[in-house]
Amino acid sequence: MNLPVSVRWNAYIKLIKLSISGSKIQLVSRCVLTGRKNSIRHLKISRIMFKNLAQKGMLTGFQKINW
Repeated sequence: MNLPVSVRWNAYIKLIKLSISGSKIQLVSRCVLTGRKNSIRHLKISRIMFKNLAQKGMLTGFQKINW
C-alpha cells in the first residue's frame, strides 16, 4: 500500500495477463491428513479419509444410511 498508484496498477495488469499454466504457484486443495489432491473443500480432507472417518463415527453430523 506504500507504493504509488501507477506502480500498483501496472503490477495488477501484469498479474491479470498471466495464464494459469504459466504461473509458478497454483492453488490446489489438498487433504490435511494425507496430502492427496482434490480434497472436499469445506472439510479439507480427501474422499477416502472422509469415508474412513465417517464409518468410524469420528465426524459429527454424518451417519451411514441403510436402504
